[in-house]
Amino acid sequence: MKISREVLDWLTDRSNPSVRYYTLKNLLGKSESSSEVREAKELIMHEGVIPSILSHQNEEGHFPSREIIEKYSKRPGPGTFWGKLLYGEDVERFGYLPKYRATIWQLLLFAELGADGSDTRIKKTCEYVLKTCYNNDGLFTIMGANILAPCFHGNMSYSLLKLGYTEDPRLEKALQILFDCQRFDDGVFKTPKEWPYRGSRDRCSGNHSCYAGCSKGLKAVAAYPKEKWDRRVKEYIERGSEFFLKHHVYKSSHNPEKLLRNRIDEITFPSFIYSDFLEILDVLLELGVKDHRMNDAVELLKSKQLGNGRWKLDSIVSNMYTKIEEKGKESKWATYRALNALKKWEEL
Repeated sequence: MKISREVLDWLTDRSNPSVRYYTLKNLLGKSESSSEVREAKELIMHEGVIPSILSHQNEEGHFPSREIIEKYSKRPGPGTFWGKLLYGEDVERFGYLPKYRATIWQLLLFAELGADGSDTRIKKTCEYVLKTCYNNDGLFTIMGANILAPCFHGNMSYSLLKLGYTEDPRLEKALQILFDCQRFDDGVFKTPKEWPYRGSRDRCSGNHSCYAGCSKGLKAVAAYPKEKWDRRVKEYIERGSEFFLKHHVYKSSHNPEKLLRNRIDEITFPSFIYSDFLEILDVLLELGVKDHRMNDAVELLKSKQLGNGRWKLDSIVSNMYTKIEEKGKESKWATYRALNALKKWEEL
C-alpha cells in the first residue's frame, strides 16, 4: 500500500511516541529488535501521555482518591449497591469509577499506547487490577459484582495480555471464561440464571448479544499469541467473526440501513467500552478474517480520508487525566489506525 512520505514523516515524529512506535513496526515493517524501534518503545515511557498518566499513580499502583470520585461521580441514591461502593469502605478498591480516571481505564490506556509491561509502575497497576478485579474462577468483575460483563472482561484480558501476561495461568482462566460463556447471539438467546449470568436482569447477555462485549472479547483473543491458537480459540474466532460479518461490521443485521449502535460509524480514540467500526474491522483483520461483508466498512474508512492522506477524529472521550487529541482535527491515531487496517486488508 502506498503511503506518502509526508504522512509517514508526520506519523513518525516524536510528538506522539506511541504512534511513532507502531508506525515503524507495523506500517514500515521494522523489526522489534531494531535500534530505531527499541528507541521508539523506550520513548513511550518518557514523553507524552504515559508519563502524564503515571504522575497520578500512588505507591500501590492505583489512581483514584476519594476526592476525585466525589468530584467526578454522580452520587447514587442512599443505601443503593453503587452508593455503598462509592462512599463506603470500598471507595477506592475496585478502580472502575469515575470512568476514564480510575485504575482500570489507565490499565487499558497503558495497553493501547504500547507501555512497557516490565516497567515497575505498569506492573504495579497490573497486579493491583488482578488483586481487586479478578476472582479465582477466572472472571474480571466490575465493582465486585460476580457476573460476566463481557466488555469489561474482554478489556481487562486484552490489557494484561498486551502488557506481558501471556503465560500467566490467571489469563488462561480468563480466556476460558470467554470461550465457555461469551455469547454471539442475534436476538435468540435466553439468558440462564446460573453463574456467570443473572437471568433476565442481565443486560450484558440479553437476547441480542452486546456488541461491545463481543468486540472486546475478540480483541482480547487477537492479543493472545497465535502459536497458542488451539481448537477452542479458532472456534471462538469463527463464532465471533460471523456475528460481526452478519452485521457487516457496524450495521443492524435486521435492518442494514441502521447502525448497530449510534455513532459507531465515527472514528474515535481511545474507544474504552464502545468500539468504533474501525476497531472492529481491525480486530477482524488481525484475526485473519477477510470477507465481502466487510466491504462496506472498508469503503466507509476510505471515504473518511482527507485530501492530504490523513484522517481526523470524529469524536473523543473526555474526563481523562490528559487529552490525547482534538475532536474534528487531523489525528495521528486515526491516521495510523486507518492505514494499518487498510494495509492488513490488502495483504490478506
